[in-house]
Amino acid sequence: MAERRERPGEERARTWGPLGPFTADRRTYPPTAEGAVRYLPVRTGADGDVLGYLWAAETDDAASFVTAGHAGAVGAAAKGHWIRWLAERRSEGLSPLRALERAATEPVDTAGGAPAPGSAPSTAPDLATLELIARS
Repeated sequence: MAERRERPGEERARTWGPLGPFTADRRTYPPTAEGAVRYLPVRTGADGDVLGYLWAAETDDAASFVTAGHAGAVGAAAKGHWIRWLAERRSEGLSPLRALERAATEPVDTAGGAPAPGSAPSTAPDLATLELIARS
């Protein structure tokens, strides 16, 4: 009987897993949603400038951060902070909506800002609408 030979890359895929440039990052929630999203504005302080919007899908397993159009580098830093924060909530097993609820209890971070303490999320019919809000 002939010996089976592995195809090129087969051993790597079996032992290391996928390494391609388009592999999904399963450490955090997917950043796209089909339906309505709930969101919280993230500010530099209690009454500070809006850096962006932390959001969670109502029906999908999705959540992310949309940077406010005027926020520039500070908004980009806030996005990085909140994406890492969401990854931590995902590793804890929280649903996206539970993570959004918890965000309203987070202290202000110097790089990431925070939602107003105890604030209730608003709802947008879809992610595209929230992105329009963020650009205005």
